[in-house]
Order: sequence, then structure tokens, then C-alpha cells
Amino acid sequence: MAAESDGGKAGAACGGSGRSGGFAQLYDVDGEEPLDSAAIHICMCCRSSACYWGCRSACLGTLIGQPPGGVGIRETHCPPREQLWLDCLWIILALLVFFWDVGTDLCLAMEYYQRQDYLWFGLTLFFVLVPSVLVQILSFRWFVQDYTGGGLGEVEGLTKRGAVALGCLYPGKDRLQLASIWLWQATIHILQLGQVWRYIRTLYLGIMSRRQKEHQRRWYWAMMFEYADVNMLRLLETFLESAPQLVLQLCIMIQENRAETLQCISSLGSLLSLAWVLASYHKLLRDSRDDQRSMSYRGALLHLFWRLFTISSRVLSLALFASLFHIYFGIFVVVHWCAMAFWVVHGGTDFCMSKWEEVLFNMVVGIVYIFCWFNVKEGRTRHRMVTYYVVVLAENTILTGLWYAYRDPALT
Repeated sequence: MAAESDGGKAGAACGGSGRSGGFAQLYDVDGEEPLDSAAIHICMCCRSSACYWGCRSACLGTLIGQPPGGVGIRETHCPPREQLWLDCLWIILALLVFFWDVGTDLCLAMEYYQRQDYLWFGLTLFFVLVPSVLVQILSFRWFVQDYTGGGLGEVEGLTKRGAVALGCLYPGKDRLQLASIWLWQATIHILQLGQVWRYIRTLYLGIMSRRQKEHQRRWYWAMMFEYADVNMLRLLETFLESAPQLVLQLCIMIQENRAETLQCISSLGSLLSLAWVLASYHKLLRDSRDDQRSMSYRGALLHLFWRLFTISSRVLSLALFASLFHIYFGIFVVVHWCAMAFWVVHGGTDFCMSKWEEVLFNMVVGIVYIFCWFNVKEGRTRHRMVTYYVVVLAENTILTGLWYAYRDPALT
């Protein structure tokens, strides 16, 4: 993704000058400078700005043997300061936020069903199940790509080539091992637990990057790419599920002129999920690049609170307008989405391995832009951010003003 994403300079200021993450970082054995690591979408195999989804397996494949450029993989060691427990705690908290968000939405849907509010039940359940199924399909597709073309499976010795490379191929057992992996992955994705498993795998790979000194670099990058995958999946799911869910529940509370406890807990979980995944993704970008200063957890928390305030003001304006103008709200969302998607396409992105996937990605980013700023293009973002926030400020002012002008004072 982008080198200097939203709040980049502020995040760098909070992050300090060096990398002090808990999981193994890439430092040269013979010197103090970090090795030349790649950003999430800067290919290690070709050293150029190219698609992340299409090249991540090839990039990880270069960590197994000799890269195409002929440069061998040097051994690495961990920096002196270790913060493994902070990295683990951050991922565990991300898991808890995920369960909080999805669990309260499901409980709220059941409550609407018991109250015979079938419209609210259907909409609440729709915004939980449909995004989850779409994300599971994408997650399983990435698994197939990784474990058939090398990539993560080869790094961990879970494919035939990877097992040979790591010297852990046991005759007669490799086929059974691969079959069990495929069966396990299919089961957890059918159960809609793909992201949960990826979070657990990220913890495992991060710990292995500490313990496996011989292959530390490949374990570290396997962890980074796995964490990038789960962050991207969560990013897609939150803006397809949590953001619409938050607007829906706020709209229901405004229309009914009362707020129940479960509705408030569910809305808070959706809002926190949105802010958390954006802060996590931004920190991941910083930690994975050598041309950017790493973000500390203090900086990540500041980024999280910034997102909480900007997203809450946006969704509140949308919910107020939607509570009175249902049809016009739908028209507004479609027009804003089309304009933002066209803006993204016009800016030019190179994120996917095929043209139709690139179009789909641009459409999803257009949905993200309904709620908040998200940088998808390399380079400076100042003018684009100012343009976006000026437009959003004008929209929020108009939407809130229309609600205030046409509201019923006796009911609100």
C-alpha cells in the first residue's frame, strides 16, 4: 500500500527512530543498519512497485532459495529491545474486538427476531453474514494461492518444495500432512473462522521468528505477510459489515427515540472495530518498510483515537440523515460511492493480479471512502487528504442541517 498513508508524519513522530518491535526484525549480523526489506506491496522478487495480491507468494518464494536477482538471503538477528508481549497483546486484543463486534451483532439480531422486528432482524443479520462469506471466500482463495504456488506454505515447510528446502520432508507423511492442512482450512473457512485462524498463525509465526535462528528471516517475512493478509481481510470485512451495521443501529435508535443497552454495546463494538483495524493496518505498513519510521504502540493508540473521532462524526451524520430521508440517503450513498470509486480509478492503482480484481478492489475502496479516508496510492497524500476532508465536511454539514431542519421536535 502507500508509503505515506494518512497521518503518516504524525505516526512517524510517535514511532521513534528505530525498529523495536517484539517479533524478529531484519538486522544485518555484521552491522547496525537494517537490511533492505520491502514494503507490503514492494516486491522482494522484482524490487519494483507491483501488486501485493499477485506477488506475495513469489516474494516469499525468494526467501527459500536464490532470488531472481541473484542476491542471497543473509542471516538476521533480533534487535536488543524485545517487545514480544506487546505484539502478542495487540493481536489478542484485535481478536477480542473481532468477537465483540460480530458476537454482539448476532445477539442483537436474535433480540430483534424475538421482538418480531423482522425488518431490523433481516438487515442486521444480512450485514453480518454476507460480508463474512465474501471474506472467507477471498481468504480461502489466498490459501490456495499460497499453498499451491509456494509462498507461506513453502516458507513453513508445509508444501513438498518447502519441506525439502527446510530439510523436514518425511517420506510417506507429506501427503497426509498436506491433506490434513487442506481439510482443516476448508473446515475453518466454512465455519467463518478464517480471520481467527490467521490471527493465531500470525502469533505462531512471530514466536517462531524468535526461536528459529537458522531461518529467522523467512519466518519473519512469513509472519509479516500473514499479518498483512489478515489485516486486509479485516479491513474489507469491517467496512462491508461494521460500518453499515453502525449506521443501521444508530438510525434505529434515532427513529425509535431510545437506545437499548445491547444496541449501544453493538454500536461501540462496530466503531472500535473500524478504528482498530485502520490503526493496525497503518502500523503494519510502517513496521514493514525501511523507508518509513516504525510506529510505536503509543502512535498506534493515537491513530486509533483519531479514527474513532473522525468515523463517529461521519456515521452520526449519515444516521441522522437516513432516519428521515430513506430514499435520498440511498441515492446519496450511491452517488458518493461512484464518485469516490471513479477518483480511485483515475488515480491509478496496481494492487491486484487481474483487471477484474483491480476493478473490484477499487469498488471496495469506494465503499471505504463513504466513511473515512484511506490511502491507496504511493506518494504524498496532503492534497488528496485535504480534498477528501473538505468534501466530507461539506457533506456532513449539509446532511446534519437537513435533518435538523426537517426533524420533528416532539420526537427528537
